[in-house]
Amino acid sequence: MDDIILEDLIAGDMDVDYCYSNDFPDTLTEKERIVLRLLILGYKQSEISRIIGDSKQNVSRIYKRLVEKYNYFYKEKNNA
Repeated sequence: MDDIILEDLIAGDMDVDYCYSNDFPDTLTEKERIVLRLLILGYKQSEISRIIGDSKQNVSRIYKRLVEKYNYFYKEKNNA
């Protein structure tokens, strides 16, 4: 894959709103948003770790939090 510049990800110029539900984006930290964008682009967790300069274990934790947050808001939406 092409090299990604971290500043490009922070700027948020990519349209990924289609994957969000309700207030889901408001719950994400900056790092979670970056990891989510890279996941959507098809990067593996090991590649994301290298790009953002964080450990693979921490990227895995961030991924798990993303899934938990998304599931919480998705279920909230369907139960409302």
